[in-house]
Amino acid sequence: MSPSPAPAIDDDTFDRFIDGLLPSPEEISAARHAAGLVVHALRDTFRPNQSGLGRSDFLVAGSIGKRTAIRPLPSVDLLYLLPPPLPIHAELPRLVESIDLALRQGFPQALVAPDATSVMVAADGLAVRVYPSAEGRKGFAFPLEDRWNTINPVAEMAALRLSDAVSGGASTRLLALLKAWRTANAVPLSSFTLELLVHDFLGQTAFADWPSCLSDFLAWARKHAPKKIELPGSEAVLNIDDTWHSAAEAAYWRCVLAGRHAASGDHHLARDEWRKLFGSYFAAPVPFNIWNLPRDLGA
Repeated sequence: MSPSPAPAIDDDTFDRFIDGLLPSPEEISAARHAAGLVVHALRDTFRPNQSGLGRSDFLVAGSIGKRTAIRPLPSVDLLYLLPPPLPIHAELPRLVESIDLALRQGFPQALVAPDATSVMVAADGLAVRVYPSAEGRKGFAFPLEDRWNTINPVAEMAALRLSDAVSGGASTRLLALLKAWRTANAVPLSSFTLELLVHDFLGQTAFADWPSCLSDFLAWARKHAPKKIELPGSEAVLNIDDTWHSAAEAAYWRCVLAGRHAASGDHHLARDEWRKLFGSYFAAPVPFNIWNLPRDLGA
């Protein structure tokens, strides 16, 4: 018996896949609740006998804070704002140790990250990574192994919302597709690099359909890197190298091949090519666990 014809891979197929990648409002709320539990424990040590702090001493950053995460969701990046002044970078190990000690009573499985810049805990079953930080005139101090870096998550979120407004919501959704490609193919590109490239691309290119948008992005991105991109709300720049070019070129030709299969009516082969790009759950049910808690905690 010959196999039944496969359905065509159209924009609705891509949109259903993207919808399955993006976290729901309830999942984002659960992540923020977990961060709140951690903040409460930290306040007992760093701001005892203070009330009415609200959100003045922490910021949920990263892809959870900006709502650019995809399933399975990463850890929640929590910037805990220490009382000023911010110590010199040489004091970072002491700060991280202080955060670790402050959390261990309520979160006995707390782990200091291998780079000694943060502490990971499980809060209400969710993974939260705590970074010491402080707010300054140009943003927030973020710890790297060799220095304090300045980031501005609020400006980053504003830039993403503007890009979504200009592109009709395509920015966040294209970013989700690209993150799925990065995960499925171990592409050496950070989420933030992809985010900035998407902003630039959709600021210059009108959205047509998902296959065209993806292949056009892959061709455009290779032509526009290596490059330096100014970070939103900051004077810092991000250096984008070309170590990912071969992966992007391979992905581009898979897009072309998928299109050729679709044009010839062989939707089975077209789907197989897309699955090589995005993983086996493309055009299929997505039974994701929403959190990577065991992986994040080193299990």
